Amino acid sequence: MEHPDIWFYNLNISFNNIDTVAFTIFGISIFWYGIIIVTAVCAGYLVAAREAKRTGQKVETYSDLLLYVLITSVIGARLYFIAFSDALTMADFFDFRSGGLAIYGVVFAAIPTAIIFAKRKKINQWQLMDTGIFGLITGQIIGRWGNFINREAFGSFTDNIFAMRLRVDQLAFLPYQLTDTIINVDGVEYVQVHPTFFYESMLNLGLLGFMHFHKHNKKFHGEILMVYFIGYGTVRAVLETLRVDSLMIGPLRTSVLASIVLVTLGIYGMWYGRKNGKLGK
Repeated sequence: MEHPDIWFYNLNISFNNIDTVAFTIFGISIFWYGIIIVTAVCAGYLVAAREAKRTGQKVETYSDLLLYVLITSVIGARLYFIAFSDALTMADFFDFRSGGLAIYGVVFAAIPTAIIFAKRKKINQWQLMDTGIFGLITGQIIGRWGNFINREAFGSFTDNIFAMRLRVDQLAFLPYQLTDTIINVDGVEYVQVHPTFFYESMLNLGLLGFMHFHKHNKKFHGEILMVYFIGYGTVRAVLETLRVDSLMIGPLRTSVLASIVLVTLGIYGMWYGRKNGKLGK
C-alpha cells in the first residue's frame, strides 16, 4: 500500500513526494515556503494597486508603501513570534530558516507603518488602509499554503470530511496533544488533524469577497479596514481554538487575545465612523 505524505483520507485525495525545498542554487536551498510568501506579496500588491486605480489614487503610492511595510512586517512578525515562543530567543532573530513568523505581528506592524507613511505623504490614512487591506488579506490567503508544504499550523484530531493525515516522521515536531491519537497504517504513523491553514485560507477568501462587495456601500474611509478587523478577528479567534501550536501567555492563546482586540477596534470604529461619517478629527 502506498503511504502518502499528506492524505485527505475522507476525500480520497493524497499528495506524495512533497519536499519543502523547491530547488538549490549554488548549494543554497530555496524553500517552497519562501516562494509562496513572495507570490503572496506580489499578488497582494497587484490587488491593492488595482483598487487604488479604481478609486483614482496614485498606484505608485502603494509600491512605495510596500517597501516600508515589507521591512516592518518581517520585523513585527518575527518579534511577535519570539516574544511568545518558548523555542526561540532574540539570539535567533536572523535565523529565519528555523521558522517563526506570526501574522498578527504583520498586522500590528503594517498598520502603524501605513499611518506614518500617510502622514508623511499628506494623504488620507484611512483611504490608504482601506486600499492596502485588500492586499494584506490577499497575501494571507495565498501565504497560508506555505503551511501546507511545511506540514504546520494544523489543528487537533478530527474525523470530519476535511480531516488531513500527516506522516509523523515528516513533522518538524509532534504536538503532545496528538500523541494519543496517532494512527498506524501498515507500519507508518500518521496524525489526523484539522487543516486549519485551509480553513483560514478559504474563510479569508470569503471575507475578501465580502470586502469587495461592501466597498461599494461604505460610508467613510476606514470602513473596509474595520470590516477586516471584525471579520479576520472572528475567523482567527474561532480557528485558534482548534490549533495545537498556539503561542501562549500563561494559559491564554495570544492570537485569541489579539483577535479580541481587533474585533473590539473594528466594532468601535464601525460605530464611530457610521455615526460621524469619518474616523478621527
